[in-house]
Amino acid sequence: MTAPRRDDHRLGVAATVDPQWSTVWHGADGNTYPVDAAAMIAISDEVQAHVNIGFATFAAVKADIEAGTITTTAEINAAFAV
Repeated sequence: MTAPRRDDHRLGVAATVDPQWSTVWHGADGNTYPVDAAAMIAISDEVQAHVNIGFATFAAVKADIEAGTITTTAEINAAFAV
């Protein structure tokens, strides 16, 4: 199974292919921020790591539910609260 393609992944690929790539992002604080290729690659790597942790946690929790080790919603929430 493959994860769905995401815009952040495509931006990371674009930045990898073109080291001169850059863009401007608008922050929640209302300011704009230049993002160069190196920064976008770092952002993309962090997003992918976060997504991988989420899928791994889901798989572990699912296995624990099926094994009867996790039996309550509170235990599920605790497993994802890492």
